[in-house]
Amino acid sequence: MKLLFTIFFLFFYIFNTFADEELKEKVDQFDNWNLVCVTQDNNEKCEINHTIEIENTELSLRIVYQLIKNENVENLIEMFSIITPLGVNLTKNTALIFPEDEGQINLSFIKCEAYGCILAINNMMQDSEELKVFEILKKNLLSQNEFSIFLDVFMEEPLKINGSLKGFEKSLEALKSKV
Repeated sequence: MKLLFTIFFLFFYIFNTFADEELKEKVDQFDNWNLVCVTQDNNEKCEINHTIEIENTELSLRIVYQLIKNENVENLIEMFSIITPLGVNLTKNTALIFPEDEGQINLSFIKCEAYGCILAINNMMQDSEELKVFEILKKNLLSQNEFSIFLDVFMEEPLKINGSLKGFEKSLEALKSKV
């Protein structure tokens, strides 16, 4: 049920973000991370994101963190998403590794659209193991300086993409002030 909610919300959010031509977008940069707020019909939707250009290609990877207020849920929904380019192996999990953490976080693809494939995890997971993974992810996002993503793109070895967390904490604080 939560997976269905996640897919529905991402589709609805992205569709609404790009569907109306009368959108007003405001971007505040915090080192490598951006706070992006889109206003549509006096309703503001904000997220923080980080775009990583993949070396030696014209492709990019987008990391998104959202805080969603829902009247049906007591707490804020926190959602972490990675939007990959098309052409990834959907049958293999994507690994997220933080250098100062001994383990890795494996994320599964939830859907693909014309703009790319989406991996997502949120704090409303029913499964206690998935919720634990989200908490580990959030702790690492706030305490680490960098991360690596390993994508299977039908090559011998997974593609390693390095990203920076410089500015993540400040952008998250700014996002919290908008909710």
